[in-house]
Amino acid sequence: MEKNDIFNTNLLQLPLKAQVADEGVVQNIAPVAEPTALAMREGLVVDVLAQDGGVLRRLSNVTPKKCEKLASGFLHRGEITLLCGDGGVGKGQFVAQIAKSLTTGESTEFFPQTPEGTGNIVILAGEDPTDTVLCPRMDAAGADLNKVAVIAPDTYYEEMHKMPQLGDPDLMNWIAAGNPLLLVIDPFQAFLPDSVNLNNRQQIRRLLQLLRMQAQQHGFAILLVTHTNKNPGACGRKRLNGSGELWDTARNVLIMGHAKNGNKIYVSHEKSSYDAPADTILFTTETVTVKGVETARAKFDSTSDWKDEDFCREKPDRAAPKYAGVQSGILAMLNAAPDKRMVSKELQRLV
Repeated sequence: MEKNDIFNTNLLQLPLKAQVADEGVVQNIAPVAEPTALAMREGLVVDVLAQDGGVLRRLSNVTPKKCEKLASGFLHRGEITLLCGDGGVGKGQFVAQIAKSLTTGESTEFFPQTPEGTGNIVILAGEDPTDTVLCPRMDAAGADLNKVAVIAPDTYYEEMHKMPQLGDPDLMNWIAAGNPLLLVIDPFQAFLPDSVNLNNRQQIRRLLQLLRMQAQQHGFAILLVTHTNKNPGACGRKRLNGSGELWDTARNVLIMGHAKNGNKIYVSHEKSSYDAPADTILFTTETVTVKGVETARAKFDSTSDWKDEDFCREKPDRAAPKYAGVQSGILAMLNAAPDKRMVSKELQRLV
C-alpha cells in the first residue's frame, strides 16, 4: 500500500481505529478519538475503501458504462428530463411525438436517430382527460396505444381511496407494474406530496433523488412536465417555475415557447449532462380528426441553433403587416388603372 494513498485518515478526517492483519490490510474499523496519531504511531495508511462495491468505491474498480439515450438524446434511461413551457404551448403534442418514437422504434423528423430501445410509456396525467384528449392525441401522433398506459387522479382515487402522490409506495408499485421505458409526470406539481413545497429546495431534492433511484432501479427515463413562470423578459433558467433544484437535478432541460414571428413553436435543449445539447426543434400544430374526434398534432418544421434566450429577445416584426398592406394597396391601384400603369409621373414618384 502506497504511503501517499489519497484515501487516508488525514484526507477523510474519519474517527477510525484499525486492527491490522498480518498482510498489513486494515480491518474492523471503529470510532476512536485520535485516528491520525494512531496511524502515525503504527506507520500505517488507513485505507477505508471497499474493493467490492461498498459505500466508498475506487474509480479504478468501476467499469464505465454508457447511459442509454432516448429520443435522439433528449432523454436518458435512468435519468430525469425537465420539460417546461407556458400553458397551451404544445407540450402535450411534443410528448406524443416522444411516445411515437419510443413505442414504435421508428425514426422521425422530430427524432431522426433510431431509438436504442423501445418500450412502454406510463403517464401520470394531472390535467388532460384520458378519453377526450390523451387517447386521440397519442393516436394522431402515431404512437402504439397498446404501449401507453395512463394513471389519472380520479380513477386512482376510486381504486385506492387516496390521491396519487409521488413517493407513495403504492403509486410507485403501480408505475413499476407498467414496466415503463418512460414515465411522464404531467404536470409535476399535480403529484407532489402534501409535505413537499415546490419552492423548497431541500424537499424537492429529496423527492427527485427518490424518483431517480426508482428510475435507475427499474431502468426507465422520467420526463417532468412543468409550467414556466410569468416573469416578463426572463429566459433560460430564470423561466423555471419552482425550486432551482429541478434544473440542477435534471440531466436534460427542455424549454418550449412561441416564436414571436410566425406561428412556430420551439423546443430548446437548454441543458444536457451527457452530450452536447441537440438543435432546437421548430414545429407547428395542425388539427386532425382521429376516429371522429378532433385533436391537435405537432407538424415538424425545421431545426435551429437558436436557444430560448434568442427567441425571448427576438423583436417582433411589426412592419411586416404594414408592408403587406401597402403592397396590396398598390396592386389594387394598378389593377384599377388603365392598362395597369401609373396614371401620372407624380403618382409613380410618390409610390
